[in-house]
Amino acid sequence: MRTGAATVAVLTVLLVPACGGGGDAGGSAVTAGPPAGTTTEEPRRSGPELVEAAADALEESGAVRVRGTATGDGEETPVDVFLRGDDLTGTFGLAGRTVEIVRADGEIYARAPAGFYEDQGVPWFVAGQLDDVWVTVPEGQAEELDAVSVAAFAEELRARAGEAREDARAGELAGRPVLVVTGADGTSVRVAAEGEPYPLRIDSAEGDFRLDRFGSDRTVEAPGSALDVGGLVPGG
Repeated sequence: MRTGAATVAVLTVLLVPACGGGGDAGGSAVTAGPPAGTTTEEPRRSGPELVEAAADALEESGAVRVRGTATGDGEETPVDVFLRGDDLTGTFGLAGRTVEIVRADGEIYARAPAGFYEDQGVPWFVAGQLDDVWVTVPEGQAEELDAVSVAAFAEELRARAGEAREDARAGELAGRPVLVVTGADGTSVRVAAEGEPYPLRIDSAEGDFRLDRFGSDRTVEAPGSALDVGGLVPGG
């Protein structure tokens, strides 16, 4: 079954667009202002320092919701995922289908309409049995998801901090003061200018993402029951 591979392709894109991806998609209303430092009581920070601080704040929060659109191969994929530690839950769109995914206690589960499975080459009579049913993603088909977690997301930000421009600029995002850090290629990270320096939005060629619910105490639980597709679906 190719469900695991399709899921991984969407979720791993969340780790890409820090400060080294493609151009700034500019999908948010950001008002440019004076250089960074004028909207906060802290000493002025450079762009790389702001990205480092954002990564630290994200990791220390332990939880975050990521929403937006991943872009790849000329297609746009809606993503709405909540991460808490190593657990995750959320949805993504693929070819007009909405697929749910949960990772809890190291196990991965997915739920999708029959049409999704048929799109992946699963026979219709099998796809009908899987319609809107939680299934376990077979071990080994989603190993890349090991890299999708709050800590991994924060580490990816840190790794790309050195690619950020020195100067940040002040702006607003949905009425909230932010400091806008751009990479040499135009990729941008909008960091909260007040309170904890959370990364509130990331825009790049790989997608546009909004981040919120930092530190949420929401728990991620496994489905009450899930079908083991081993032997039911070829390759499962």
